[in-house]
Amino acid sequence: MSKVVEMSKKVENQKTKDVMKEKEQEFKNPAEYGYRPDDTVEMTGNSYSQTRQVNEALLEQETKVFYPQMHKYVKADGSDVTREELSDESKRGEITEMIAMGQIKKVIDIEATFNAEPVVYRTRLGMELLHNKRVLEQIHLDSIDNGTAVHVEELKKEFQEMSNNNPNIGLRADEKEVD
Repeated sequence: MSKVVEMSKKVENQKTKDVMKEKEQEFKNPAEYGYRPDDTVEMTGNSYSQTRQVNEALLEQETKVFYPQMHKYVKADGSDVTREELSDESKRGEITEMIAMGQIKKVIDIEATFNAEPVVYRTRLGMELLHNKRVLEQIHLDSIDNGTAVHVEELKKEFQEMSNNNPNIGLRADEKEVD
């Protein structure tokens, strides 16, 4: 190999190394950056809407609604033990003894179970998503107040005008007209 070719390759290698080093210096790891509590971060309306939709979908996954199974106490003769009897301090020992002896049984109260108020449970992540929902709703309300958010009817009109001018708007790629 000639010295000129060898020198040329060395120069080329050095240039490549310099470019790589420059790119490494330009790259900033996003995980190493954050925001002060009062910093304002901007995003497009589309990004905001997508963020809200994803948050809602995840919140729904992390939220479970259950209906509690209600019970009542029934005496051996089939009559219900009243709430008053259960809460009467003077009869508490007698009731406990009757339960132990099998004279009173705890059974599912079908009617009360069907009429029970649902109980909502959320995971830890669900609670964080609920907090995010409140933050996103506040951003939306602030955007309405400052005029950034546009009424849905206005957006529909604008979309209709755009689609009248371009019949491909709103279509999937496989549905668009080809010129």
